[in-house]
Amino acid sequence: MAMMRTRTKSRGMCLCLGIALALLLQPSTESLLDSQDFARGVPGLKDSILVAKRHPLHAGVARRARPAQEDRLDLEKVVAEAKRVVDNGTLKDMRVVIRRVKLVDPAGKWKVRVNKPELEKQLRKFVAEAKAAKTALEEDLLLARQQRKTAQRQVESAQRQVETAQEQEAMAVRRLAGAATVLETAEDSGNATKVQEAERKVEKAKEEVKEAKASGRTKESEARSSWCEKLLAKKLKFGAADQLLATVGATWDYCGKEELRERMQIPIQKLHEQKGKNSDKQLHPLFIAFAGPGQGKSRLLTEFPGLVEQCLQNVSERQKLKFSKETTSFMISCENALSPGDWATEELNAQRFVACRMLWQLRNANKEAFREVGAPADFAEFRVECSDSLVAEDVFAAVLCDELNNSTVVIGVDGMQGLPGFTDRSDAVGKDLPFYQVMQEVCRLVNQKEGPFVVACVAALQNVKSGLAGSPQARVFLELPRVTAVTRNKQPVLPGHRLKDLLIEDMGGHGRALECLLEALMEMPNAAATALVGAVMRQLRQKYPDAIQLEPEADLKELLRAAVSGRWIWSGDTVGNLDPEKVELIRVKFKDGDPSQCLYRIDLPYIWLHLMLSSPKFSDDLQPWNLMDYHLFESEPTWQQWEEFNARFRVLRASAFEDGQVVDIADLHRGAVIQPDSLKSTKVINRHLQFAKSGTLTDKRVLVVNAAGAPAAEEVGAEGNHHTISECLQCKKGESRLEACDKADILVLLMTTTNTVPQSGGQRLIFVSEAQYQEYFGFYAGRAFYQTRAAKP
Repeated sequence: MAMMRTRTKSRGMCLCLGIALALLLQPSTESLLDSQDFARGVPGLKDSILVAKRHPLHAGVARRARPAQEDRLDLEKVVAEAKRVVDNGTLKDMRVVIRRVKLVDPAGKWKVRVNKPELEKQLRKFVAEAKAAKTALEEDLLLARQQRKTAQRQVESAQRQVETAQEQEAMAVRRLAGAATVLETAEDSGNATKVQEAERKVEKAKEEVKEAKASGRTKESEARSSWCEKLLAKKLKFGAADQLLATVGATWDYCGKEELRERMQIPIQKLHEQKGKNSDKQLHPLFIAFAGPGQGKSRLLTEFPGLVEQCLQNVSERQKLKFSKETTSFMISCENALSPGDWATEELNAQRFVACRMLWQLRNANKEAFREVGAPADFAEFRVECSDSLVAEDVFAAVLCDELNNSTVVIGVDGMQGLPGFTDRSDAVGKDLPFYQVMQEVCRLVNQKEGPFVVACVAALQNVKSGLAGSPQARVFLELPRVTAVTRNKQPVLPGHRLKDLLIEDMGGHGRALECLLEALMEMPNAAATALVGAVMRQLRQKYPDAIQLEPEADLKELLRAAVSGRWIWSGDTVGNLDPEKVELIRVKFKDGDPSQCLYRIDLPYIWLHLMLSSPKFSDDLQPWNLMDYHLFESEPTWQQWEEFNARFRVLRASAFEDGQVVDIADLHRGAVIQPDSLKSTKVINRHLQFAKSGTLTDKRVLVVNAAGAPAAEEVGAEGNHHTISECLQCKKGESRLEACDKADILVLLMTTTNTVPQSGGQRLIFVSEAQYQEYFGFYAGRAFYQTRAAKP
C-alpha cells in the first residue's frame, strides 16, 4: 500500500500501519527479509525493521523449519496490537511493540530487530498526519452542522412568519364576518347611519383579508426560495440526467442514426447561423418526435445530444462555430416520478416547471451543495419549495458561468402527453393550459437572441403539430427509425435460432417487442417459433393491455384493409371507429416523413396482427389474414408454399378495396415496379377474389387467382370497357413473356434471386423482387424474405 499523502481519517492510517507490521512479521524463505519486500507495503520504512527466522541445521543443510500449527504467528493479533499502540499514542518506548509482539510469539521462534529511531520517526509522522486529517474532518463536520442549524433556524423562522400571516388572515376573516353581522343588523333596524358605518367596516375587513392573504403568499414564497437562492448563488457542477430509458435495449446500437443526422443537419446549421441575430420564430426550428409506446421516443432523446454534436462538427468543417461543439444536455421528463403536479399550487407556471426539473437534474453531481443549503431530497417537496421566480436562465448561469454565451445546450422534453391540456391542444382554450405553455417556454429558450445556443426536441405519444397551430414556430419532425438489427458494439445480441431473421422482421422494428423476443430466446433458445412467439405475446399483453382491446370486429377488419392497401389517411380521421394514431404497437408513417402534411399510412407489425388473430373473441372470418402462420415454418418451406403465399396475398390486397371500386394499377400493386409508366395510372375495376389453383398457362406450372365466374386468370375489368384484363401471377424467374400470358394481359412477376428489372419491351409488366418486398408485402414481408431464401425454384 502506498503511503497516503492526502487527508484521511486516523483510523484508516492506523490500519495502514497495522497491515504494514503484519507484512513485516510474516515468515520468509530467506534468513533476512529483503527490505524491498516490505518497502512496497509502507514506503519510508525501508531498513527500519528486519525480521529473521531461525533456521535449524539438519545434516549440515539449512532449510526452512515448519512450526507446528500452535506455534504459528497470529497475524491478526499483531495487527490489533499495532493499531492499539498507535491509537493509544504509546510511541515513547518502542520496547512496548517488542513486548506485545512477544506476547503473540511465546515460543520465541521469531527474531525482531528494530531500528528504533527510524521507526519512531516514521510512526510519529504517520500519527501526525492522521491527527491532522482527523482535525480537518472534525472542523468540516462542525461547519456543516453549523450551516445546517442556521438553515434550519431560517426555515423555522420563515415557518413562524407563515403561521403568523395565516393567523392574521384568520383574524381578518373573523373581523369580516363580524362586520357583515353588524351590517345585517343595521339593515334590519333601518338605521342608515349604522348601515353606512357597517358597510365601511365590511370593506375595511375585506381589504385586511386581501392584504393578509397577499402577505401569507409572500411569506410562503420567501420560505420556499431561501435555500433555492443560496443554491443558485453557488457554482454548480453539471450532472447528467437520470436515464430516460432503462430497458435492456438501451445499450443496443442505435439504428437509423445516419438518416436522423441527415434530417437534422440543415435545420441545426440554420439555427446556428441565426442565433444571436434575432429571435424570429420562423428561423429557429424546434425538433418534434412522436410515436406509440415502445417505439423509441426516449431512446431518440437519449441519442439527441450526440446527434447535435455530430451536426455541429459538420458545420465547423464549413464555417467557424460561434458556440461549443460539446453539448450540455438537460432531459426533462413529464412521466413517472417527475409527472406534473397540481399546476395551480405546485408547478405554478411553465417557466418554473422546466427550470425546476433542470435544477433537480444537478442534484447527484452537487450533493454537498444541495445538503448545505437544505434542499429537499424528495422531488415532490423540492418542486413545491423551489423559488416562485425560478427560470431556466438561473440554472444556465449557475452551471455555465463565464461560458454562458459560448455554450451549446440541448433540451429534451419527454412524455409531453402527460401535461394537462394535451387533449385540448387544438382548441382555443388549449392555449391557456400547461401543454401549450410548456411548448411556448421551450420555444422561447430556442428563439431568444441571448446565449446559450439552445437546441430542443419534444416527444409525445401522439402528433403535437396541432399544439403549435397558432404559432409560426418553425418545426422539424423526426420520424423514429425502426430497429432493423439487434446488435451491441456491432455484435449480434439475439441468440442464434433458425427463424431469428423472420422473428426480427415480424416485430416490425418495435423496440419493446424485440426486447421481449430477446428474453424469450434467452429462456428458450431451442424452442419452436410457435412457443417463442407465444412467450413474446404474453409479455406484450402485460406491457400493453390496451393493444388488443379492439371491438367490434368490423373496426379491426377496416384497420387491416387500410394497412394492406397502403391508402393515405388524414391525421385525426378514424378508420372505422378507431384512430390509428392512438392504437398501441401501431406505427404511422407520414407522407415524405413530414407530419405537417397530415397524411399517413398505417405500418402494422406482424406480431400485432398475431396478437389480434390469437384472441378467441374474433371469428374465423379473420383467419385469411393469418397468412403463413408460424406452424408452417417448423419445417423448411416448399416452392409450392411460396406460390400459394403470393396468391393468397393477392386475394387480401383485392379485399382491401371495395368490390367494383375503380382503382389505379399503382394502388392495387403498391410497392412494385410497374412498366410502362403509363400502366401505373391505368384505372381498373377491382374485384374481390377467391383463391383457386388452375391448370398451367404454359408448359411450366403457374399459379392463377380466379375471380368468381372468371374463365381464366384474375379478371380485372378496365374502366369503361367490357373486355377482361388478366393478371397472370408468375412465381419463377427466367420465364419469357410469350410463354406466360397473352399480349393484352398483365404479367405479375415475383422474383426470388434477382433485383434486376427485366426489359418489358413496352409490354405490361408488374415486377417484384427482394428490393421491393418491404413496400409491397408490408407486414407480411418477413414471410416473403424467409421463403425466398429457404425455398429455391
